[in-house]
Amino acid sequence: MNQDYRARLFPEICKADTPGRLLAVARAAAALHPWSADGAMDPEELLVGDVPLALYGAGRFAKSVLEHWLPLGVRPAFCVDNNPKLWGKQLLGIPIAPVAALGEQRPAPRVVVAAMISGGIAAELAGHGLPCLFAERDGQVGYLPGWHLLRAGADLERLWPALADDHSRRVLLAACKARLFQSIHFEMVGSPFLHQVASAPQYFQADLLDFADGETWVDCGAFDGDFVVGGHAFMHAAGRTAPAIHAFEADADNLARLRRTVRDYGLENIHLHHALVGGADGWCAEPDFNNCRADGTIAPVRRVTLDSALEGREAHFVKMDIEGAEPEALAGARNLIGRWHPKLAICIYHETRHLLDIPLSLHDPHSGYRIYLRHHSTHTLWETVCYAAPG
Repeated sequence: MNQDYRARLFPEICKADTPGRLLAVARAAAALHPWSADGAMDPEELLVGDVPLALYGAGRFAKSVLEHWLPLGVRPAFCVDNNPKLWGKQLLGIPIAPVAALGEQRPAPRVVVAAMISGGIAAELAGHGLPCLFAERDGQVGYLPGWHLLRAGADLERLWPALADDHSRRVLLAACKARLFQSIHFEMVGSPFLHQVASAPQYFQADLLDFADGETWVDCGAFDGDFVVGGHAFMHAAGRTAPAIHAFEADADNLARLRRTVRDYGLENIHLHHALVGGADGWCAEPDFNNCRADGTIAPVRRVTLDSALEGREAHFVKMDIEGAEPEALAGARNLIGRWHPKLAICIYHETRHLLDIPLSLHDPHSGYRIYLRHHSTHTLWETVCYAAPG
């Protein structure tokens, strides 16, 4: 990736205080890409032709990209990855090689980075004189990371006035800047844009959401119990009784850790569900979920909707951090949300499109929800949360 936009455009990036200004400076940065300068302004055109493709990445992100590319006839010559355990294997029929293979190919391949955090990869490639494109999980590619934000500029403009406060608008711009301009990042503070807007605590935003005694909460993606314990600590400090919590966790190892947490802290009224929350009831025959685990689970896992799993039960607060399945899970909770109007805390960082799509899906002038955005980590693109506060 051509890093030249930093010297030329950094002040303009900092001063971009509306979606229109941000989109304009992002387009200016994209125009500095060497392949854009060759006249191929639509990066999708660079996926076809005589120059071989190489996909940088061989994990779940890359797998998602290939699942969209292969049916369209877009087939990389090979993938590269820094993990030696993957070398010599294949990803959906595409061979996986060491990163050094990029410098051994003639002609030099056209590299597409398939990773959410791509700034370091782009700098590494630039050091070897290799420009690159950046893929989204849905297969679209661009001259900058987060290219979907430029393609969906109208949605960005539409979300801007729908947000309930100015801080949410600042968070939206900061998250977009951090995603588009990933090479502007420092070890100590992370993204200087996110550093200016990050806040704590995550999920328990008392200035946005009203919490009361006797509530029932729903934790989708319960992991090792961090939300469950954090919620108890928050409610005790506020002088309120601890809630009853339905905790859903798909991964068996995480579920075992969650059980230990509930036991070790002597927590009561915690209802554990070994299930994946989604948009339809059924079973997952393979590990098509990924919730912070080190080793893949291969046993079939039950998939449930909140509408079916909690049918007839009242819910006051729903949190979702389920590795990109949030839109489907929200669709599967349509009746629960429509009936009980719970507070919502939905993670929107797993895919670029979620920064826009999820808040817009929750914004309904007739629902009475006020939509807020908050970001809770300066060092990564992770932990951007959409809060929906009922009327």
